[in-house]
Amino acid sequence: MDRAAFAFIEPMIGLPVWGANQGFGSFLTLEFGAPSPVREGYGEWHVWIYCCNWQILREGVELAWSESDSSSIKRAVSTLNQHCLSDISVEPPSGRSAFLFDGGLALETWPYGGDPSEEQWMIYAGSRVLTHLADGGFRDLPSTATMHGHG
Repeated sequence: MDRAAFAFIEPMIGLPVWGANQGFGSFLTLEFGAPSPVREGYGEWHVWIYCCNWQILREGVELAWSESDSSSIKRAVSTLNQHCLSDISVEPPSGRSAFLFDGGLALETWPYGGDPSEEQWMIYAGSRVLTHLADGGFRDLPSTATMHGHG
């Protein structure tokens, strides 16, 4: 992970997830930190798992993945709540990444396999958004108009 991306993510390490939720289709959202005073229902750090494959594992055993039925996804996503983020790893150029949590939980992502600039996940914090792309790279932009209507 590049230095700027690590600096953006580092304050999230050690914080518990709250409000983990399945959005439209296989989109996932995770909240970290204090509730946002500006965006109701969002945390200081709002993670949106977007255009990618993903799986949630406990001790290496899959609980659900992006193509599982909705009830399996809902159950697996809810297991993340209250678990603390211990690390986020990325593997460029494969585009694979993992959100690692205490309790042996992990949320792993990987590209669909199409467009290398496709947005796999975004982390919103204040007026910035860090985007992880399918090619394993990052984009860091202001978040003004990019967050509404996705959950």
